[in-house]
Amino acid sequence: MVPHGNWYLRGDISYNFAGRQESGYDYDSDSGDLFSFDYEDAIGISAGFGQYVTQNLRWDISLEHVLEASENGTNSVLFDGVDENLMAYVKVDGDEVIETSTSITNVMGNAYFDLGRFGAFTPYAGIGLGAANIRSSEKRTQICNPTPSIYCLIPPGETGEQATAVVVDEERDVWVLSYGFTAGAAVDITPNTKLDFAYHYLNIGDGPAIGGGNNTDGLRTHRVKFGLRWDL
Repeated sequence: MVPHGNWYLRGDISYNFAGRQESGYDYDSDSGDLFSFDYEDAIGISAGFGQYVTQNLRWDISLEHVLEASENGTNSVLFDGVDENLMAYVKVDGDEVIETSTSITNVMGNAYFDLGRFGAFTPYAGIGLGAANIRSSEKRTQICNPTPSIYCLIPPGETGEQATAVVVDEERDVWVLSYGFTAGAAVDITPNTKLDFAYHYLNIGDGPAIGGGNNTDGLRTHRVKFGLRWDL
């Protein structure tokens, strides 16, 4: 039995079984354009420190990396241009190159209730409340492809040259509310070391999403966590 008031450290590896840790391509059937993506939200790590308050109650603070994702693509678009031979405004073929990225880090305070000891096993349930930092970036570059007689109306468009302009270059950094629920068990390995495994549900509130849209539904993860707890 751990004396009340003692502190502990913990480290965990989590697997989000609703995650997508993969790379690939998205096809936009409306425009016929292809977007590449790279998601790394299936495997995560976290660390924390806590304290035993009573025989059955404890708390800790954890820091975890939740999401790292990027999506890049080229969208086919038409730009305004001028035909010098016809002395008229025309449409010119071109591309819009899109580069986006999003990362989420979560800081959470948790309270756990240990449901009693059963040999070397101690099942528990917990709740958590915290804040998640969502960082996202978006860059959109328009590239117009003129001909010798047609030039683009995008600076610095000149006759016979490729005209390029960065129309969006933004970074966003916001904090949003997060909360979670945990159910798991600890197994005694040594008097001061425990193997900890649990199911963890995490909900992260609204924030900027990949591509700069609104993450109106929030981010929800269902994970299994495995780690070690060291009593100090």
